[in-house]
Amino acid sequence: MTELPSVNNAVESSHNRFPNFSDCRNLTNQRYVASIDVIADARTEPKPEIFHPGDGRSFYGGISWSW
Repeated sequence: MTELPSVNNAVESSHNRFPNFSDCRNLTNQRYVASIDVIADARTEPKPEIFHPGDGRSFYGGISWSW
């Protein structure tokens, strides 16, 4: 199993009224299986979808305000 490259950053302090964050995930846009379903009897389903793909490259960011 290989690690998916990601970068996380958060800026918070007691004097900063607007803390912010950023998060970048799966930077190389690798395909991977995020979860697998269990099937009790695979003969009942003609094409069971048991592998669910993971998210591709994604970027998140935000700012919060405190008073």
